[in-house]
Amino acid sequence: MKKIISYDLNKFSKLNFNLKNEIFNFLPFNDLINVIYRIDKKTLLAINFRKSINIIKLNFSNLLQNLEFKLDKLLEIKKDYFILEEITEVAFEQIITHLFKIKFKEEIILDLSSSEIGLDHDFLIKIISQIIEENKTIIKLYLDNNLLGMDFEGKSIKSLSEGLYKNFTLQELYLNENCLGDKIENMKYLSEALKCNKTIKALVLFSNNLGLNSKNIFYLSELIKMNDTIQFLDISLNELGYDPKNFSFLSDALKINQSLKELYLTNNNIGCNIINIKILSEAFETNLSLIEINLNSNQLGMQFENMSILIKSLKINSEKFHKIRTIFLRCNEIENDFKIKKFIEEELENNSFIIINF
Repeated sequence: MKKIISYDLNKFSKLNFNLKNEIFNFLPFNDLINVIYRIDKKTLLAINFRKSINIIKLNFSNLLQNLEFKLDKLLEIKKDYFILEEITEVAFEQIITHLFKIKFKEEIILDLSSSEIGLDHDFLIKIISQIIEENKTIIKLYLDNNLLGMDFEGKSIKSLSEGLYKNFTLQELYLNENCLGDKIENMKYLSEALKCNKTIKALVLFSNNLGLNSKNIFYLSELIKMNDTIQFLDISLNELGYDPKNFSFLSDALKINQSLKELYLTNNNIGCNIINIKILSEAFETNLSLIEINLNSNQLGMQFENMSILIKSLKINSEKFHKIRTIFLRCNEIENDFKIKKFIEEELENNSFIIINF
């Protein structure tokens, strides 16, 4: 990451954050290589004006934690000067949208992780939606750990999905740890937005309570069926194993999809019901695109039959299509199980294609 020259406004402020109007007035714009606006020593905004940047980090949580504490200065760019004036929510929106209308030459990673955007800050998610709709240089968007799925009125994911639907440049989307499964509308909106997307290659949805309702996985499976560009999908830590319907929907999608190369299902209690393994294995046998599957921490070693069904399905895929190369089976209570390890070795004795990691 590029070196940042920091202008820390806290140096000029009182503890109540009432910044003086004259601070930074008429600061030469050409000398401003980077600006970092800090609130209580947490970065709100980092931006490089002179050259396009690799990473933009925005942190709203500390700023909006206390509703009576709002930005009290407006950042405006006029000619060659960097000016601070009165700030309102509307002005704050102008700040962010203006910054992202700057025509950066290089690709941008926008990191909004852990900013509590979903906590009744509807105007923020609308801004973000507008940014990803209009900006053509953002390739990675981190919105993880923002409680987007806990928005009381369910507007956060709907607003975000509207922006995603019109975006044609984003390549990686991180929505993990957002409680998306708490409302089935969340996955419905997201699915509709991404079904026909042609640029996103990585979708990260781990730890979202998707297993709370099988309709969440139904909407996800509809997305997988239609989307032909996503190559990496992480739905780990979603408690999928407690309802076999989850794997029925997922299996149906995997039988159709021909673009997904890496599937992460870590820590989903798959081994708690042998039906889960049977359903998944049917999909693994016929899938034409998967190269790597991560099944770590799924209690698969609880029953010998679990591993028997799984390994045989991988063997069939390998012999027919030569697709699945690597499967991760760590922390499945098989590391010290001589019977299971011997079975795997015998089944794959003449198969040098599949690599088992356990």
